[in-house]
Amino acid sequence: MSTEDRGEANAHNWMDQDAGPLVRSFALTGGRASPGSESFELLTYVVTVPWSSGYSGLHLQPEHLSILEHAERPASVAEIASHLSRPLGVVRVLLNDLQEMGAITKYSPTPTANRPDDRILQAVIDGLRAAG
Repeated sequence: MSTEDRGEANAHNWMDQDAGPLVRSFALTGGRASPGSESFELLTYVVTVPWSSGYSGLHLQPEHLSILEHAERPASVAEIASHLSRPLGVVRVLLNDLQEMGAITKYSPTPTANRPDDRILQAVIDGLRAAG
């Protein structure tokens, strides 16, 4: 095999037959490692905002479009990361991009201090079962 043939054989080592082209995380985020000032906790829900002329002309990466499609109904950050099969840090950066564009809205979970006690919830469930 000539040097030229070996070069052509190695030209597509970045391709994976099952997964398609592999893109490193830093390429997806433009080298950014943190999502910026916004916090996207695992249980934070995001939902797509209806398209407007404000960001419809922007170039979005396929991952951004996948997030927008998946978040047409509220979806948690953990759910989106699983759907994309991308690291959580990468997904948080992409979500921050979309939020800055006005393409998504986020809903943070209620802090645990404001949640009812488990005993109260169990009493309500027991009461509903008894009434039914």
